[in-house]
Amino acid sequence: MNIDVRGLKLMRSSELESCFESAPAAEMVSGVYRGGALVLAGTRVGQAVNALLQLIWRGKNIHLESSCIYNRVTPFDFSMLRGALSHGLGVDGRPSAIITYPILGAGDEVRQVGEKTFLGRGTRNGHYIVFFYLGYEA
Repeated sequence: MNIDVRGLKLMRSSELESCFESAPAAEMVSGVYRGGALVLAGTRVGQAVNALLQLIWRGKNIHLESSCIYNRVTPFDFSMLRGALSHGLGVDGRPSAIITYPILGAGDEVRQVGEKTFLGRGTRNGHYIVFFYLGYEA
């Protein structure tokens, strides 16, 4: 599997689901990951919603030495909402990189779909709520 961010943005929700289910757990390194939501994937409405969400959430900064993740928010890329990175089984029972946000009672599962491309799903109370992508920058 070698999918880039542009390819993920073109997929419909059912294709993202299949891609996520077949992808291996993410092998992430420290650095900056640009990201975006994939709400209502493959639709014109989804494109507009995701463009608006891009103004709020822009990706993640990963610090493996401390197992910490910070979400990049606003066009100024402030680092906020600290999470903890680990590896384990996702909601579907498959291996994933797991990001937990104790303050929210929520988390993310991330799987690798390309050399520097990752597909994730936000979770809450054991249920998937949203797809997102991450592209490693440096």
